[in-house]
Amino acid sequence: MKDASYPAPTGTGLRGVHHSGTGPGYEAGVTIRDLARQSGRSFSFVCTVLAETGATFRPRGGWPHA
Repeated sequence: MKDASYPAPTGTGLRGVHHSGTGPGYEAGVTIRDLARQSGRSFSFVCTVLAETGATFRPRGGWPHA
């Protein structure tokens, strides 16, 4: 049985703060590792936030150069 004194999770937490700045940086070509370093968050957290925002992930090593 759940304790009614705890609020139900909303699914936003700190992520709502990060959604606004992470996606545009990644879409502009900044790497996930650089975003993690700049934000002080883990690589995994940044990947999760990007996935939540619907970012299109680049392949490992970046897009092929022409």
